[in-house]
Amino acid sequence: MAFRAASSVSKNTCDAARNAITFRLSPDVYTAIDARAKVPGEAMRGERTTLVARAADGHDGHTHGPAMPPYQRLIGDALEGDRTLFTTERGINAAWRIVDPIVNVGIPVRPYAPGASVETIEKTSPDLEEK
Repeated sequence: MAFRAASSVSKNTCDAARNAITFRLSPDVYTAIDARAKVPGEAMRGERTTLVARAADGHDGHTHGPAMPPYQRLIGDALEGDRTLFTTERGINAAWRIVDPIVNVGIPVRPYAPGASVETIEKTSPDLEEK
């Protein structure tokens, strides 16, 4: 299955090859996703990459054997409908009820040098109150 060609915006930063999903049933059973992935860094450059999810024994449809990297396992589980590693909307909302009051307490964020000690940070932030 191939997807539509890249838009004119992305054609400026990468080749126009289409993303595709391949389902192979014989002789090896696997699913492959061919796509472009952003190259690390600030430049908007992509490179072709292929993510392959193979059946553990080639016949039973299990896609996460011991040698499968975690991201491939996650995609394989999603394709199989295994929700073990995924949460629900209810779970996400419950997590935000706990995290949101902590994040939005109003304490200003202050930059500091990598590896700085607590004492150094306190000395360079005069508006921190001693408790």
